[in-house]
Amino acid sequence: MIFGWCKPEYVYAPRQALRRLSHVLVSGPSAPFFETRLPWGMPIRARSGEAHGKALRELGVVDLAVTEVLWRLTDAGEVVADVGANIGCMTAVLASRVGPSGTVWAFEAHPAVFEELCGNAARWTTPIHAENVAVWRTAGTVSLETPPGFETNRGLARISAGANDALQVPARMLDDYFPGGALSVLKLDVEGHELAVLEGAARLLAAGRLRDCVFEEHREPPTPVTEHLRDRGYEIFRIARAFRGVRLLPLDSREPRSSWEPTSFLATREAGRARKRLAPRGWQCLGGRP
Repeated sequence: MIFGWCKPEYVYAPRQALRRLSHVLVSGPSAPFFETRLPWGMPIRARSGEAHGKALRELGVVDLAVTEVLWRLTDAGEVVADVGANIGCMTAVLASRVGPSGTVWAFEAHPAVFEELCGNAARWTTPIHAENVAVWRTAGTVSLETPPGFETNRGLARISAGANDALQVPARMLDDYFPGGALSVLKLDVEGHELAVLEGAARLLAAGRLRDCVFEEHREPPTPVTEHLRDRGYEIFRIARAFRGVRLLPLDSREPRSSWEPTSFLATREAGRARKRLAPRGWQCLGGRP
């Protein structure tokens, strides 16, 4: 039991430990939704019984390592994008870093989840350009499937070849949204369709106008996604967490993956900058320092 509380989310953010303890001690039925504040102060509303909501209630953040990477790599005034934004946990990280002088794009394909994203974004001081579209390799319409388990993990919606109960949603390419300017940071989580998103960013990648891309990858590298990015000049690292901070591992590292969090990677055109930014120990997104 003691070891369960020895997490950086509690040690570096003691208030979260107190919130978690209060929730444990005060048992009873939960309301469908609850509101909380992220460690950097931004309000967010989530579903009590859903994966993101459980993580926020218990730990204060969703995927601490990815949150920290986005926190450290993003600067004020930049243009950033969250593809597969869900209710906006990572969008909020990006918004907090770029501030009012920056530009945040948030893409969420599922209409009901998009509505919750917009409700959260409306309460933040940094304006969010929210788009209810599937980011894809071509523009048009795609089928969005909500597989079993969707009610408890609303991030499972994915592009389908044509499930009977699939939603028809509009599809756009990243190149449509960023035809000429730079995109500093892209967070990408689209349930295995990351390659299709990157294929729709052909001009952006060819011109080197995307600096950093943080993406999920469930397969062992090399994969079509990692090869696609490496062929376009990106150095790729696996993102790992230790108690005292983020670690960047080589792409071919044999170190075991986490058994309880998805594995994410960083593809960057400025590897030296990324290493320097992520070298100091501690969890800055939690307010923690070495």
